[in-house]
Amino acid sequence: MGVMGPYSFLFAATIWCAWRNRNMICLGNENWSNVKLSFNIQGMVDTLKACYPSTSNIGDEDQFIKWNNNNHACVILNVDGSCIGSPTIASYGGILRNYAGFFLSGFYGYIQNSSDILYAELYVIYKGLLLAKEMGITDFVCYSDSLHCINIFNRGFMLMLF
Repeated sequence: MGVMGPYSFLFAATIWCAWRNRNMICLGNENWSNVKLSFNIQGMVDTLKACYPSTSNIGDEDQFIKWNNNNHACVILNVDGSCIGSPTIASYGGILRNYAGFFLSGFYGYIQNSSDILYAELYVIYKGLLLAKEMGITDFVCYSDSLHCINIFNRGFMLMLF
């Protein structure tokens, strides 16, 4: 049984579709009928079976993965902001891990009355900096997928040098 049991695709598809349906209820005030939910689950199972055929040797051997800290010997702060839906809802989240990838702390939240993705991306960095300060962490690296935020910080850093 376990992760690679005979019902693993059904389990994964059910969890995914239930999560999507819940988000649609919370964010979009939509709800799938039981028939549509079942149809979507079966469609996801079919897709997973096509992507991962049973002749695959995945699971036959232990596969080890490693979190990449890019050789930084300090705490890593990963952050991300998002805007979704109509009306748009802005949210954010982040995680602090040590150099080996072990969880230290995490945070998330919603930004009321905002649909500005740049604000969400900057706000999550701010919240991550506050959390690091509260935890007494002074040596850390922050990762964000927002090139705009990175450029803002780099430009500000360059201005401080001159």
